[in-house]
Amino acid sequence: MLENSPIILTEFDGELWNAVVEIVKVNSEEDVTFVFKDGFELQWNIQG
Repeated sequence: MLENSPIILTEFDGELWNAVVEIVKVNSEEDVTFVFKDGFELQWNIQG
C-alpha cells in the first residue's frame, strides 16, 4: 500500500493510521509495540 505510493507523508494521517495499526502495546515507560493489522509487530524504544 504505502510502498507503491508516490506520495510522501509530511504530517500525521489519522485515516491511514486507523487503516494499518491494530493496537499499540505499552510494554514499559520506554518501550512500546506497534501491532499492525497484518499481524506484523514492531517494538520501538521511546526513551528520550
